[in-house]
Amino acid sequence: MSQSTPSSWMGLGTFRLSSHLPSELQGRDEEADLILRKIYPPHEVETEIQDLKNSVESEIREEGSSEKINLIKLLKTKTVRRGLIAGVGLQVFQQFVGINTVMYYSPTIVQLAGFASNQIALLLSLITSGLNAMGSIVSIYFIDRTGRKKLDKYFLYYFHCFWLDQSD
Repeated sequence: MSQSTPSSWMGLGTFRLSSHLPSELQGRDEEADLILRKIYPPHEVETEIQDLKNSVESEIREEGSSEKINLIKLLKTKTVRRGLIAGVGLQVFQQFVGINTVMYYSPTIVQLAGFASNQIALLLSLITSGLNAMGSIVSIYFIDRTGRKKLDKYFLYYFHCFWLDQSD
């Protein structure tokens, strides 16, 4: 499996998500409602739809028309360009220093740790990869079940408490 596969899937997913821009959904409230119910909790959908409508209306007032947004026009926007450069830069950087590098070189790392056999090194790296995959699946399930905002608040609170405890 190529190292560029995750970034390729992310790129394809980005195009899939960007196919439903708020200005394209103008006048198609039912479709917008279905899409937003996949992303937001049910009690936040109506508020989000109203926020999107307000955003589109202000954009139309600024632009003077409701034409569709194209990629070139988006890339000419300074904030979009800066965000894109930061996102792509982080993804490229992650490929060189992230967990993918550790997984790729894990047989070599295990051999340098003192295990002489190639088979044992490969077996230990296979166990490491399996645990990584299992941990990812459990994490995804836990995040979907609990919710990102609730987990963010929970871990932020405990991280803050731990950090204050360590600073004494």
